[in-house]
Amino acid sequence: MKKRMFALLLASLVLCSVFPSMSVSAAETVSAQGSVLSSSASLSSDVVQKGGSITVKVSSAVSPDCTYAVYYRLQGKEIWNCAQEYSASASCVIRPVYVGKYDVCIKTKDSKGHITKEYLQFESVDGLTLNAEVSKTEITLGEAVRISASAQGGVGDRMFGVYWKKKTDAVWKKIIKDSKTCNLSFTPSKAGELELCIKVRDTYGTVKKTYTSLTVKDFQVKAAVMHAQITKG
Repeated sequence: MKKRMFALLLASLVLCSVFPSMSVSAAETVSAQGSVLSSSASLSSDVVQKGGSITVKVSSAVSPDCTYAVYYRLQGKEIWNCAQEYSASASCVIRPVYVGKYDVCIKTKDSKGHITKEYLQFESVDGLTLNAEVSKTEITLGEAVRISASAQGGVGDRMFGVYWKKKTDAVWKKIIKDSKTCNLSFTPSKAGELELCIKVRDTYGTVKKTYTSLTVKDFQVKAAVMHAQITKG
């Protein structure tokens, strides 16, 4: 009986010496599962105008030897566009072609082949446009001119401003500023050749402007001219 037990013990020792890889394999599995690869990605903005660009930046908290790949797609689409294949560069630029909401997938891979993914979102919107209208280009001093404007596209709130000056002046005078609407009546206080500036600004900081010339005639001069015409007639 003792000889049999001794033989079994000897056989188990031989197996462990012949197949040491079994214990090593288990150790490697634990190491791979215990290795936590973490990264942190960010976008330069969560909204961009069509034709603009967004910068993706990523940093790894594990190893300086990580490489990064960046993909993006229009929400609702199956195909991902590649902005950057695996590269040591921790930043890349995305230039969306279409208006809409986008998903961004950032993959971080370390030197051991471990990969982690992070997902972000941004929105592409139409560029800011301004439509402005001035009711008259010539008035008599004391008359009013109607100014209206509307805007489309852009990012966030759109704020309007209207300014005027004599063409010979350098300084603009405010009529309205940072108004959510633009529909007003303006009565110039001076005669002469004036210039109107109508502008709109969105939250992104984009500004669109348009300029209009306005001739304001002095009432007395106009009356004198009419009197001269009547006398001549």
